[in-house]
Amino acid sequence: MKCKSIRIDFPVKRLSVSNEQLLDILSWALAAHAAETSNEGEARAAAVMAASACHARVDEYDDRDGGPVFYIP
Repeated sequence: MKCKSIRIDFPVKRLSVSNEQLLDILSWALAAHAAETSNEGEARAAAVMAASACHARVDEYDDRDGGPVFYIP
């Protein structure tokens, strides 16, 4: 299966988000966008991405740049 990675930066120090919570937040945000947009294609794409986030896993955690960075396949 082909996967794309998503890089998410959190510039706030001492932000504690577990891997599972991160994926939940991403999924909820995409689902909310799908429900709120009037563009049908954009809504469909956001809904598919939200569903993908539900089945994703956090592949790597990297805090070298001062904030957590997650790479999600």
